[in-house]
Amino acid sequence: MGFEEVTDVGIKTRDVSCINMILVGKVVEIGNHESLIEKEGFYYQLVASQTGKLKED
Repeated sequence: MGFEEVTDVGIKTRDVSCINMILVGKVVEIGNHESLIEKEGFYYQLVASQTGKLKED
């Protein structure tokens, strides 16, 4: 998954009650940190790419 543009907001996402992931102008995921990590979707890929922690297949 390539990231054309990522806006990084300097907050701790674990402390936010609702995260909206937007890709090409469309909301692709909504949830809190834990629920979005469990989905292993766009948010998971973004966090994993920043932390270097991807799940092994």
